[in-house]
Amino acid sequence: MENEVIKRFAIDVLGCGCEDSVFNRIDQSRNFRLPSGITLSLRILIGGKLLIYIAESNSVSPADLKAVVRDGLEERNSSGYNRLRVVIKTESPDADTPRYSKSFNEITVRDNKTHLHVLNRSESL
Repeated sequence: MENEVIKRFAIDVLGCGCEDSVFNRIDQSRNFRLPSGITLSLRILIGGKLLIYIAESNSVSPADLKAVVRDGLEERNSSGYNRLRVVIKTESPDADTPRYSKSFNEITVRDNKTHLHVLNRSESL
């Protein structure tokens, strides 16, 4: 995937306020398996600072979200990254957002540098 597409997604869709130099290095992995056994459709690391996990709603349920966020926080903290953004791709974001948000809000180990985005598949990578 082209780095400019990832940059536009991070800035325009996820609201990343990173400076341009951060986007000089973008690493991505498709079908990335987490320690919990859950497989993400895409894992992106931007500039060694912003960690983005992207998953399909049909493979990560609201209950699974807790394990995804825990794995992401462990990776973010142990590697010294700044932020974690978890993206759930769905056909029905209006209907699914409340369920994912409830699960996300129950995660006590998250902080203000951990974000959830429930997006229509057409908006996401």
